[in-house]
Amino acid sequence: MNIKLIDTLINSQPFNYDYFNDNLFLDSMKLAISNQLEKSNFYKNFTKLKNFKGIENIKSIEDLWDYSLFISVFVLKEFVSEADFQITNDIQVEIFSSGTKGKPSRMVLNKETLERIKKIVFNIYNDYGLVDLENEYNYLFFTYEDLSQGTAFSDILLSSLAPKIKDKFFVLRKKESTFYFDLEGTINKLKEYQESGLRLRILGFPAYIYYTIEELRKRNLKFKFEGVVLPGGGWKTHKQEISIDYFKKLIYEYFGIDQVRDLYGMVEHGIPYVECEYGNKHIPRYSRVRTFNPFTKKFNNYDEIGLLSFLTPYANSYTIAAVISSDVGYIEFDCKCKRKSPYIVLIGRAGKIKLRGCAINALNFLNLNYESKS
Repeated sequence: MNIKLIDTLINSQPFNYDYFNDNLFLDSMKLAISNQLEKSNFYKNFTKLKNFKGIENIKSIEDLWDYSLFISVFVLKEFVSEADFQITNDIQVEIFSSGTKGKPSRMVLNKETLERIKKIVFNIYNDYGLVDLENEYNYLFFTYEDLSQGTAFSDILLSSLAPKIKDKFFVLRKKESTFYFDLEGTINKLKEYQESGLRLRILGFPAYIYYTIEELRKRNLKFKFEGVVLPGGGWKTHKQEISIDYFKKLIYEYFGIDQVRDLYGMVEHGIPYVECEYGNKHIPRYSRVRTFNPFTKKFNNYDEIGLLSFLTPYANSYTIAAVISSDVGYIEFDCKCKRKSPYIVLIGRAGKIKLRGCAINALNFLNLNYESKS
């Protein structure tokens, strides 16, 4: 099979496809898995230990849901060395998902993988009408100033969807070897951006957006922007869980923005699952999602709750074609938006001890010193 087959998949439209009968996706996955087996001794031995029967036995998308092919994100994060799952020395970008405990995830992207991610992101957001190549924007990033952090990398990538950028500001400022939340600087930037009259795009951790809104409420400050808010990285704040609907209401009340599209994703998988007009996170043609029962070691029916598990063929720099996450949810079909693809219903994080990634680590800075003159 030709490696360009995967690029044909990536260049296709994201949501108008047959979820269960898609030969382009099937052949792309077989190619990606074969590439992993050939280039990673770890992955080859891993699948042998789990009695993988061989790529020739994969005849349908259903056959791809073979437990012997899947690596747990927890295993990737805590037990597998970087050299084990890296299958290229051509590294364009390194992305880290640093946590408060355990070692960080480190993903490497070669040129081909990076270009595929860019195309995937563009296709998805363009289908939702969120690409704007004409108007100039200011950007407020509620994330790290350090672009090697996974969420910061993702948000910079999303800024390419409206690439005419006048100014940008990161709220998690770097100071020596750590970060601090620059609340006062954030509010001053909002005032500056309001005076500029330009459109505004807000990206990043919802917790910090919410915390900023709390401060605006205290100061009786409200703004009126035209733009988009693309939050991502978890909804838990230092105090409470945020209702998505309530969060959107606050965004409109304090920023004047009614375009808010939540995002679900993880650095170990790389595909963004973005809300449609009806608030549902659709599964693009470049991936498949199903839930896994860790007690039976079997994949569930699509509407049954379990650990969200993912297939995608885009990466040829590390072994993430088939991964099982620590997130709990299920799959639903027939969205009111009329897109053919199903969507993820995310419930929460499994277990008593969380896999701590960028979002959870970032929340700690709300409890540390931040710069404020109030």
